[in-house]
Amino acid sequence: MVAQEEKEEDAGYRFARRYFVLDQFGSLSYSIDPKRPIRDQIFLPHAALSTAVGRKDIHVDSSNATFHIKCLTTNDFNAWLTAMRQFVLPDGRRSIAGKTVTPRLSQSQYHKSGFIAEDIGSTISELEAALVAFQSEHTQERSHPSLKSKSEKDKHHPKDVFNMFKKSHNVNEDGTIPKSNLDTPSSIHFQRIRVALASLKSQHAALLKSLQPVHDGTGPSTARGSPLSPTTEEKEEEPLSPSRFNTSLSHRSRLAISMSSLSDSANIEWFDAEDDLGEEFLLDEHTPGEERELSVPHSEASSLHPSESSDEEELFPLVHDTDPSVNAREVVRRTRLPSGPVVDEGSLFAILKNNVGKDLTTIALPVSFNEPLTMLQRTAEELEYYNLLHQAAEAKDPTQRLCFIAAFAVSGYAHTKYRSGRKGFNPILAETYEDVRMKFLAEKVSHNPVIIAYRAEGKGWELNATSAGKTKFWGKSLEIIPLGTTRLSIGNEKYEWNKPSSFMRNLMMGTKYLEHCGKMTIENTTSGASCVLDFKQSGYWGASNEVSGVIVSPSREVCTRIEGKWDEQIAQALDSSHLHVLWRITPFPKESLQYYGFTAFGMTLNEITNDLEGRLPPTDSRFRPDVRALENGDDDEAEAQKTRLEEMQRDRRKRGADRAPRWFKRHGEDWRYVGGYWEARARGWKDTPVEPLWSSLSAGPTLRRCLATHAPSYEKDCSSITPPYARLVEKLERVRELLNNRPLTLAEKILYSHLNDPEKSLSGGGKIRGESYLQLSPQRVAMQDASAQMALLQFMSAGLSRCAVPTSIHCDHLIQAIDGAASDLKRSIASNQEVFDFLESAARKYGIEFWQPGSGIIHQIVLENYAAPGMLMLGTDSHTPNAGGLGLLAIGVGGADAVDAMTGTPWELKAPRVVGIHLTGKLSGWATPKDLILHLAGKLTVRGGTGRILEYFGPGVANQSCTGLATVANMGAEVGATTSTFPYTENMRAYLNATGRAPVAHAADKAASMGFLSADEGAEYDEFIEINLSELEPTINGPFTPDLATPLSKFGSFVQEQGWKDELSAGLIGSCTNSSYEDMTRVAELAKQAKTAGLVTQVPFLCTPGSEQIRATMERDGVTSALQDVGAVVLANACGPCIGQWKREDMKGEENAILTSFNRNFKSRNDGNRLTMNFLASPTIVTAMAFSGKLSFNPMTDALTLPSGEQFRFAPPAGQDLPTEGFTQGNIDYYPAPTPEPQSETEVVIRSDSQRLELLEPFSSHFGEGSGNKRGLELPPLKVLMRVRGKCTTDHISAAGPWLKYKGHLTNISENLLITAVNDEGGDVNVAFDHNHDASETENDTIPTVAKRFKARGQPWTLVVDDNYGEGSAREHAALQPRFYGCAMIVARSFARIHETNLKKQGVLPLWFADKADYSRIGSGDMVETIGLADLIQGRENAVVKLKVTTRNGEVFEIPTKHTMSDDQLKWFCAGSALNFIRSQMS
Repeated sequence: MVAQEEKEEDAGYRFARRYFVLDQFGSLSYSIDPKRPIRDQIFLPHAALSTAVGRKDIHVDSSNATFHIKCLTTNDFNAWLTAMRQFVLPDGRRSIAGKTVTPRLSQSQYHKSGFIAEDIGSTISELEAALVAFQSEHTQERSHPSLKSKSEKDKHHPKDVFNMFKKSHNVNEDGTIPKSNLDTPSSIHFQRIRVALASLKSQHAALLKSLQPVHDGTGPSTARGSPLSPTTEEKEEEPLSPSRFNTSLSHRSRLAISMSSLSDSANIEWFDAEDDLGEEFLLDEHTPGEERELSVPHSEASSLHPSESSDEEELFPLVHDTDPSVNAREVVRRTRLPSGPVVDEGSLFAILKNNVGKDLTTIALPVSFNEPLTMLQRTAEELEYYNLLHQAAEAKDPTQRLCFIAAFAVSGYAHTKYRSGRKGFNPILAETYEDVRMKFLAEKVSHNPVIIAYRAEGKGWELNATSAGKTKFWGKSLEIIPLGTTRLSIGNEKYEWNKPSSFMRNLMMGTKYLEHCGKMTIENTTSGASCVLDFKQSGYWGASNEVSGVIVSPSREVCTRIEGKWDEQIAQALDSSHLHVLWRITPFPKESLQYYGFTAFGMTLNEITNDLEGRLPPTDSRFRPDVRALENGDDDEAEAQKTRLEEMQRDRRKRGADRAPRWFKRHGEDWRYVGGYWEARARGWKDTPVEPLWSSLSAGPTLRRCLATHAPSYEKDCSSITPPYARLVEKLERVRELLNNRPLTLAEKILYSHLNDPEKSLSGGGKIRGESYLQLSPQRVAMQDASAQMALLQFMSAGLSRCAVPTSIHCDHLIQAIDGAASDLKRSIASNQEVFDFLESAARKYGIEFWQPGSGIIHQIVLENYAAPGMLMLGTDSHTPNAGGLGLLAIGVGGADAVDAMTGTPWELKAPRVVGIHLTGKLSGWATPKDLILHLAGKLTVRGGTGRILEYFGPGVANQSCTGLATVANMGAEVGATTSTFPYTENMRAYLNATGRAPVAHAADKAASMGFLSADEGAEYDEFIEINLSELEPTINGPFTPDLATPLSKFGSFVQEQGWKDELSAGLIGSCTNSSYEDMTRVAELAKQAKTAGLVTQVPFLCTPGSEQIRATMERDGVTSALQDVGAVVLANACGPCIGQWKREDMKGEENAILTSFNRNFKSRNDGNRLTMNFLASPTIVTAMAFSGKLSFNPMTDALTLPSGEQFRFAPPAGQDLPTEGFTQGNIDYYPAPTPEPQSETEVVIRSDSQRLELLEPFSSHFGEGSGNKRGLELPPLKVLMRVRGKCTTDHISAAGPWLKYKGHLTNISENLLITAVNDEGGDVNVAFDHNHDASETENDTIPTVAKRFKARGQPWTLVVDDNYGEGSAREHAALQPRFYGCAMIVARSFARIHETNLKKQGVLPLWFADKADYSRIGSGDMVETIGLADLIQGRENAVVKLKVTTRNGEVFEIPTKHTMSDDQLKWFCAGSALNFIRSQMS
């Protein structure tokens, strides 16, 4: 018989031809040829044997040698394998089919008795072998020689090539010597041997009998296997008898069988447990033309399986718990895979030899080392026996409960029994896997290190875990070191445990096997009880895979013991002689070893059953093409797909566009399920942005819609976004009738179609615009995190269970810029966690969409996700009009106004006048949409748009991108405009499609065709402005006011005339005003020009992306790297420096100039330094000037000198309005679940000792009982706190920057009241006079201090202020804080619209000087009384409110005032606040 033996040569292995001989005693030896000496030998009874499916390889491993043999033919393979198996029998592992209570022997008894049986059996074997040999030799000496030669005999009897398998006629079948053969002269010797042999057999039989357990068949079985139905039937137990231990059993095999007989198990035997796994790391290549078919006789094949069934296929389906929505349809699960392994693993040594001690997760392995499951699916395998957790939840006794939990923890290893050679596919970041049977969800949440988070739940229990680990190769074995923690909740009890290490033994040669070794401690963190399990390392002669442990009470007393094997069963010790079986392994399928060694449960994991069709998200592992190809037996396709997916992930990571986990969120070192998966699944994923992982964006036409050049990356559920156009158009027809069918502007169409009651608001005829108050029903509310705090606190006091309109919260204001996006975001989340927790919990309670910190700036997110043509929406930020770039009316309001919409109360707005701005021409060269609004701000000034809507129209509108129009609308707030809007254009349609809102675009197309989304022909405007875009040049506005406009061509001389240093200290681009893809690609073009010339920025250059979508798309398309290459620092997706969240360390107290693409530039706004001059410009001008470092640099005409002395000029940059490959969402963990349902049981998180959040107490009314006011419906006498000089923005009234952290705490934030305002009596900042102070107080002090003194004395007060008081942001704190300190009235030369409304909402009376000169007649300390206010409140026609002023020197005079109070606003005022009035109406 000729075979081959493995021989090492250079870097690998090859096979050399050798001659093998197997003698009758089981000794396998080889030589180079039959005439040469024996080179080596192995005694098979002391060796392990394994083979590979589909190959003709046999691997023999003993303690002193290893043979790798390849047979030349299938017949040779079968013959050799059959022969060898006569000497190598199994280690005794069996499927368990016993009863609940099993009599037991101690481990010491097992081992001691086993060794005795081993020794006796060995003696018997040797005696019998000697007897047979002796008798054979003796017989041959007396017989005639054969007539045929040995070679001739072998020719006719190939199966008898081994002498030991030929039955000698001198030996009986039972191995005894025939009596006739003992009647010889040597019979005395034979007789002595026979007597000794009989004695030994008797002793051996007695010992075996003593070791057999006595079965107690009574009592119900509580052993639990897998919830899957078994796919094989187990045979009935056969009684053991001494006769079974015949001469063919080896020394090691007999021990294994005798040991296995001690458990109540099925009598099913098989050879080495890993014979046919095909998992050896074979080091040869297939030889062309070589036979590959392995033909194993049926009886032998059957013997390889732990359990057997009939030859017929299983016909019954496997039915399990499934999604309830399946309506109890029968779920048929497969019982085999489409294909088994078709290739060998290959040479692991060639891969690992240079990586000893290294983490193998960093090493790419070919697909031949994989099995057709991902690591996510393998985590699901660990929960196969989840029914044990049902039992644990039902258990009343805490010790019994812990027993079941321990059994569950151990059962998680059962599926690894035959899985020592292959690994699961490494998931893609954000890949998911679900299993409805135990509501299991897993997601890959980290790539390096690889971390998988998963969760499952059942009746009474919930399990959360992270799976992570390191893999190291130590030369002889592979160690898998688990790092994750498993956490289990059952009722109020919490349990957690970590896993021990696993080892793949005999990795390079011999029979590989998997072993789990070490301690596992399951701790009840609630009570302190624990279970300590010891996974024992197997010895050569001892039992394998043993687990033992104890359960310890909280007082550290041992309650009970547990023992068993992780691949068989786990039992609880009842007493010294009985066990209670907690769990038994479910039998493996008949063909398990031919299908990667999978369990029946494992074979179902990658299957898409009928209950899953159409329900899985596109990130589910079942859709992975490489796993599917390998499962189908196509290894080449699997390798190609695996390579493609890995390259896609590397490319995403390189571009910074890597996917982010969606369903799990990091909490410290742990990952927690954030919810929403199963709800989104129930909705069919229609409204949940889940991008596929398996195809690139440019993979095919199915991902491209509407525009050939702009691919949407996902589709949104637009049901809550799309305006109800049909209803709006219908209402507008009623309005036209009321207005005598006069032509309407676009602004009027949108406003009037959202009237709550058109007849009430428009009846009576007369002038509407600028005169009438409109009762409106907005469709949506958006709030940023700073203003949302107070808005939510007010909404909570209304007592409603949900918001009346879709509402969203955006965390953008509380993130401070210091060193860069990652660290800034992490630091800001930590420092503001209390506020974010409050906002998130309130959002959950009331059904509000919550955009996490890092998601982006509110206005960019609204434009990308919520804005729709023709919509009316409110936002608690003055730059809410940014959304007007999509042809809607988006209006910035205070929190109290937002509460109107959130409570379903009609929102009141004085009908704005409409300014028509006609655009002609086309922007060219360096001019951008930013320059249009900077130019217009210079024309209108900061007050020119007050009480007005800016409506743009004309051919110049169609030439602008949607995001360019948004920039223009954004800065309409800087001229005081209520909002801005544009007619619907092709570019708006393109933007809607590119951002996943094609349904909105389709609906808008139809509405536009009906004339709803543009002004009527002949519509009249209150004012008209004409602008030729072709004539515009870049403009720079500032410093200290956004309306001081200077053309770029004149800016250098302007700087020189002012005597300022010709130095730029920093350049900042981005913010909500200019962070679109178009803006960023335009500046990236400049950066690339500069890099090519060898230039870098000369000053700090900071970039703020507007949203996570913009950031991720920038990084994917190389925009970010282009900016960073020239020195840019990319900040977090947040407001940052634009609103003062900039921790600037340089230029403190120094005069300096910065250039920004922001929208506002008041003193101290950006960095807290009053001497910092902020000049506003387009991002392109800011970028170009950052390379010069000089304010006088004009990139249109000037050149920069290169180090070589050459002159370099920038070319006008061109941007791309939309990305060709579509937007990428980036980290979708920042995104909310769309249209969430309120979770009323949620507790809103506010700490009782919080310094950041404070529940609001209602403001008291100025009138009536308890007010102390004796003047009826006139205000009580008011003391003048101060007269404020000049510009007083909301930044002056309630500073931002470091004060933002107190936005939810009215007491604390009121400490900054007017601290940057100028007192007109003396010109000092933050100084007020207290003319009635006592001896312990000073005459002058800070403004907040004096205001607090007035409040403590019960003295209501008033302010006298200048023009456009309260311009700037929609900061309602600027109204809340004065009211909190006792302010009842403010008299102004003029008010900014939003602030005036905010004052009315909080119960402060805003009055206007009829004669602005009267401003200077009133001073601090004067007393003011209202005259005629009662008439106004009582509704008397033409009522006029006058002020009676009594100065400090006794002079008394009256001055006339004007007001804008509506009937409803007077009701708010009388109630003490609008919220008080709303609450009274609801009650």
